[in-house]
Amino acid sequence: MRCLITKLRRFQYYDDLAKACRENGVDVASEFCDQIEDARNLFESVDRFRPDFILNHPVFSLIVSRVGAMRGIPVLHWLADKFLNQEHFNPEIYTDTDFILPTCREDAGKLSHMGVKASYLINACNIQQLDYNFEDKKYGVCFVGTIELGSNNYYRQFIEALYKEFCQKSSFHAAIFTKLQNTFDDILRQQEEASRQFRYILPELVAKAYETIGPILRESNIQPGELTSILAKETTVHQRRHFLQAIPHLDVFGPEDWTQAHFPNVHYRGVADQFRESGHHFAASRINLAMTRVYALDGLSDRIFNVLRARGFLLASRQATLCEVFKEGIDLEMYTTVEELLDKIRFYEENTQAREKIARQGYENVIHNHTFANRIREMLPLLSR
Repeated sequence: MRCLITKLRRFQYYDDLAKACRENGVDVASEFCDQIEDARNLFESVDRFRPDFILNHPVFSLIVSRVGAMRGIPVLHWLADKFLNQEHFNPEIYTDTDFILPTCREDAGKLSHMGVKASYLINACNIQQLDYNFEDKKYGVCFVGTIELGSNNYYRQFIEALYKEFCQKSSFHAAIFTKLQNTFDDILRQQEEASRQFRYILPELVAKAYETIGPILRESNIQPGELTSILAKETTVHQRRHFLQAIPHLDVFGPEDWTQAHFPNVHYRGVADQFRESGHHFAASRINLAMTRVYALDGLSDRIFNVLRARGFLLASRQATLCEVFKEGIDLEMYTTVEELLDKIRFYEENTQAREKIARQGYENVIHNHTFANRIREMLPLLSR
């Protein structure tokens, strides 16, 4: 069997993905796919290598989809993140040769309901495959990730665009903007309260508010699903602020938007390359935090697997999908409230042996069950559907 792996230039793990294919008896070639001019090379690689299927990771690619369709080759799109762009739930963008593998269960269900071939497939570890056993514990409680104050926060860009659209016209339009802003603030406040116990009620809140503000938003062609996606990123800011500010001292690696957060308890350590550097930070921390975005509780971040692969101790937000693949108190620890988070931080800061035992067990679970090789083995049978 032959597989053509399509690559994005900003990711560095494709050699490991190719190795995993070979471990499963699959011959591999690869080609870049993130630029329009890559399409020609893709066609040439397909015609020369004649793959039985194309593996595209970690985002859906329209270019790869069309290459597969035109050559009649199945394309497995293994996705690493939640679908927030509502265009991805348009069945017309997919072809009969596409098979979508979302890492979020609800996304897979929605696509299947629309008639798109889709199957839930969780993430795997994707950091550099090194032995991280001898890292000194330079950090205490550590979080590697974003606070979502940067360019990925669609809500803040949306508000800025609305302000320019309404407030520069007339006082009447400015009053409309104020009404929208107050409605959004109320929605976010209610979701913030729910986020404190990892409950996601944003779609219901938006649906109710849309009964009032819908006529205004429809003029800009903004439907409830799109508004929910826009607000979702801002919920992450509120969620992470609530939990992370409660920790007395927190070491953080991530995008430079952390410098805008101004959390007095946060020691910002700089940007960390996920593939080459994050594993060292996980291994060098006594306690690693994971906090699933409240809008993505139906999936698991690759950070979960990467912390454990680096032999790090993981304290993760409790969610059903996590409990399906890891055992609390055995492979990792979990929390739901700030009080539980702080209690477990105190306990495991003081109980090194218990912390190290759980880290060892989590590592063993990941290297046996949650590698690229495991996922390739799970997805190959899908080709016969």
